[in-house]
Amino acid sequence: MISKRLAHVIDWVEGDVLADIGCDHGYVCIESIKQHKVKKAYACDIAQKPLARAQNEVRQAHLEDTIQCLLINGMIGLPNDVDIVVIAGMGGHTIIDILEKATLYPSMRFLISPHSQAELVREYVSSHGLVIEREQMVLDKHYYPILDCRYLQYKQDLSPFALRYGYHVETSSDYECYLQDQEKKLKQLVQQVPTKRKAFEKELEILQKRDTL
Repeated sequence: MISKRLAHVIDWVEGDVLADIGCDHGYVCIESIKQHKVKKAYACDIAQKPLARAQNEVRQAHLEDTIQCLLINGMIGLPNDVDIVVIAGMGGHTIIDILEKATLYPSMRFLISPHSQAELVREYVSSHGLVIEREQMVLDKHYYPILDCRYLQYKQDLSPFALRYGYHVETSSDYECYLQDQEKKLKQLVQQVPTKRKAFEKELEILQKRDTL
C-alpha cells in the first residue's frame, strides 16, 4: 500500500534512471517503473532486512529486469547512470550525512522528504550546490515536506521564511493547514514561555510575512 506521502513523491519522479535511498519495501521504484516515470531503477538500503523485502516485492511485480536491489551505505558506490534520486523517510541529519558522502553529477535531480529537521536540510542543500526548485507539503498523519532539487553547483539564497517553511511551495490545503498550525503553536509559546517571548515573536513575524510566496 503506497502512503499518501510516497504517492506525492512518485508523482514528481521523472528521468531515465532512479535510485531510491533507504528503499524499505521498494515501492517507489516499483511504482515509478509501472507508471513509466523512469526506464530503470535501483532500490538501495544499508540493511539486509529491508532490502530483502524490496527484493521480494520486485520479484512479485516481475520487474527484476528493470529494478536492481543494492546493499549500499547511502549513495556510496551508487552507479553513475542515475539521474534522479529519492531520499525520503529519514531525519534531516541522516539525509545531510548521505549527501555529504555522495558523489554528485551536474543536473542530477533529488526528491528529498525529511520527516524531521527540514530547515537543516534546506540550509544544507542551498549552500552546497543543490538548488531547491519547488516544494510541496503533504499531510499523512504528520506534515511532510517534499523538496525538488537539482545539483546546479551554485549557492541558493533563501529567506528566513523559505528556510523554515519551504521555497516555492505548491499551494494546497495541506500547506495552508500546516502554516496555520505553526502560527497557532507560536502564538501559544509567546504566552506560555515569557522568557523566550521575543524570540517567538520574531519567529511569528517571519511566518506571517510569508515573503517567498
